[in-house]
Amino acid sequence: MKVDVSKCSIEELVELKYKINCLITDYSDGHIYICKVRSYGRNWDDNSVKNPITLQELCYEYYGDDGIVDVYTTNTDLGEDFSNYGDTMIIKSLEDYEKWSLYNGRKRVIERAEQDIIEHAEDQERPYNQRRSHFPPIYTQEIVDRMKLEFSELPTDFETPINYFKKVVD
Repeated sequence: MKVDVSKCSIEELVELKYKINCLITDYSDGHIYICKVRSYGRNWDDNSVKNPITLQELCYEYYGDDGIVDVYTTNTDLGEDFSNYGDTMIIKSLEDYEKWSLYNGRKRVIERAEQDIIEHAEDQERPYNQRRSHFPPIYTQEIVDRMKLEFSELPTDFETPINYFKKVVD
């Protein structure tokens, strides 16, 4: 379809550009796009992405110099030209992603808490001026044990996200 816009005024072209941009941004292909942006120490989720075109625009905007976008999507066909500096992972569903995310998040908290307890115990053997931290760990062993018990009760009936670029190669 060809549209002749050569006779439009600049105001009409700007209005047309705005309408077209809205149509592209609002177009949904039915897939899920979870975009986690990290830029200059700030982290946020961009929930506006609904199609591969706007996804690629976001990934180009944060392509290493200005940040990184980690993408979790149900779309297994982003196209040959799709490029992303961050992770691009294929998920089964939103529910699956949420279960996996909760499980992994809790697992990391427990691992960090255990490491802090170990490092604190090691620090107690060092002279005061050589310790890594002069503060006790945030979590006690009792709290870590309780977190482990709660962790063992989390659902594990999820599929781990698959790296998009490795899946394409396979």
